[in-house]
Amino acid sequence: MWPDDGPALRLSVRALVLGSDPGWRPLLPGQRASATGKLLEPRGGDLRAAVVSVRDPPRLDGRPSWAQRAAGSLRAGLQRACVPLPDDVGGLLPGLVVGDTSRLDPALEEDFRATGMTHLNAVSGANVV
Repeated sequence: MWPDDGPALRLSVRALVLGSDPGWRPLLPGQRASATGKLLEPRGGDLRAAVVSVRDPPRLDGRPSWAQRAAGSLRAGLQRACVPLPDDVGGLLPGLVVGDTSRLDPALEEDFRATGMTHLNAVSGANVV
């Protein structure tokens, strides 16, 4: 159900937000944001309290901590440094280091999926703060 179909909820819990709007990209870990979306069940074995599917960009509530802003600056510098690299390396390096798979070659992404190694991109990026 989308927001018009049910009651509004205010949550302050760890949640996985599924959103494709470009407005989500600049958010940093720990940054507070508000969004309207469809509340889904958490995935099995997941420690998150909820999964939320959203259509629109977030509404920012304040700024991230200075440490997260500094880490974000370092991640952005790495992404800029990878721009001149050939596509295979230029797309893989940011994925392995900070979890940014936006330039990852689709064939290489499929190879990661086929071998069960997609966690290298997701986990590596999540560990860089």
